[in-house]
Amino acid sequence: MLSAMLVEYESNPFEIHLSRHTPAYQGLQCLATHAQTLDSDLRQLMKDSIHDDKALKELEAVLLEDIVFKSLIGTTQAVDMVSGGVKTNALPETAWASVNHRIPTDR
Repeated sequence: MLSAMLVEYESNPFEIHLSRHTPAYQGLQCLATHAQTLDSDLRQLMKDSIHDDKALKELEAVLLEDIVFKSLIGTTQAVDMVSGGVKTNALPETAWASVNHRIPTDR
């Protein structure tokens, strides 16, 4: 039963959204202003996203393709420890799991 719950939990991660009120977004704005090697289309999208919700959604879609950035702005979850039982070939009387969360700054 515990394994089925953990599979269900891992199969349904938290939704991720780019918010204007986070340090990650402020960092993007800094990049848009100062990074000389930044793609010009991406730079313009970052600047447009300050006041344009459609541009913010488009920027979010582009940036969420990067797994590192995705973990920076969203809640990550990981089942770190699982334990149960005292011997092999017997169903355990108790079982437990520990889940680690890293919660975004705007939550």
